[in-house]
Amino acid sequence: NRSSRNPFEMPFEFLVEMNLAVYKPYECPQCKSGIPLIKPGSRSS
Repeated sequence: NRSSRNPFEMPFEFLVEMNLAVYKPYECPQCKSGIPLIKPGSRSS
């Protein structure tokens, strides 16, 4: 929940807070190096 508003009728607390790097496509180190994006654990149909 990035809006910091409570979407529920009851109080709640975050159990985990993660500060993740966010890149614009032209600044992304993985994109610049040509490494393809994958979905680990995904199944192809």
